[in-house]
Amino acid sequence: MNMEPCRRALRDLGSLQTSAWVDVFIDNVIIQSQMTDPYEIKKHVIRLMHAKYKMLDSCTIMDRVKALEIIEDAKKEHRRHLNYTYGCARMVAGDGGKAVKLEPTEYNETEMLVESDPVSFKESVRAIPSLQNPTAIQALDQLCDLYSIAAKSKSNEERENLLFHMMELKTLLHDMCANQTEKTNFILAIEVSREKPQNKRITGKFLEDLQYGLD
Repeated sequence: MNMEPCRRALRDLGSLQTSAWVDVFIDNVIIQSQMTDPYEIKKHVIRLMHAKYKMLDSCTIMDRVKALEIIEDAKKEHRRHLNYTYGCARMVAGDGGKAVKLEPTEYNETEMLVESDPVSFKESVRAIPSLQNPTAIQALDQLCDLYSIAAKSKSNEERENLLFHMMELKTLLHDMCANQTEKTNFILAIEVSREKPQNKRITGKFLEDLQYGLD
């Protein structure tokens, strides 16, 4: 699995030229692709997700969009392999008492993604022509619901399962976009919403909890 073109493309972005998170992200993508143990795959998938958001948070908003486009291009190139490894990780998420150990934070309803500003996120996604069909609307509603549930959950197993389910829904919606402009607008909608202080804090804490529980 050759991720070096992706690494170089990310390094070409001004705000990521010296970011250590680029290497952490790419290295964990490569490592999980070489694993056969589903539990080890799961660990590295969570680590690469944690690194991805740390990397994105160090970007300017425009570099962030470009970085996500670079990542999506790499995912498309390696889709079959990633579908297999992510599927392995999804299969054992929260399984057999081996969920990562979390110290979950409970948030008030006013701090949730949807409740905090439903128009700026949901409506911006629904404005994308290819995401106006019933299947896309249902997936979007489910994504927002799962985000709220995950932020409030105190169950290690539930939070792991929700994490991978949300990944699947975001991939589904992204893949339903008909062209690059729509894909960029979808990425922007997520990142603009995640940029809100309350949402960044929730997402950051959730991924930190997962990261600290891996070993």
